[in-house]
Amino acid sequence: MLKNVKKQRMGAVVVFSVFALIGAAIAGQSVTIVGTINDDGVLVDKGGELYMLNEDEKSEELVENAGNKVEVKGTVKESSDGTKTIAVESYKVME
Repeated sequence: MLKNVKKQRMGAVVVFSVFALIGAAIAGQSVTIVGTINDDGVLVDKGGELYMLNEDEKSEELVENAGNKVEVKGTVKESSDGTKTIAVESYKVME
């Protein structure tokens, strides 16, 4: 009987941990992405993943570097349809 209670508690801890990790991913953590700004003003990483840019001053500056390789630091959020958007914190144009 005591073993079953311990298993249930351990199961609850595992489930809670998984949801905590998922919550952190959904909340959006700061990441660094290296890629290129395409002609549509979208950040495309090395693997071809697309990131829409937030509509703010930093993003507008970044779009002016279309065609250039850039390193972008920001917070990524994914919508329910799978579209990823990055809120740009900082960026640098690469050589």
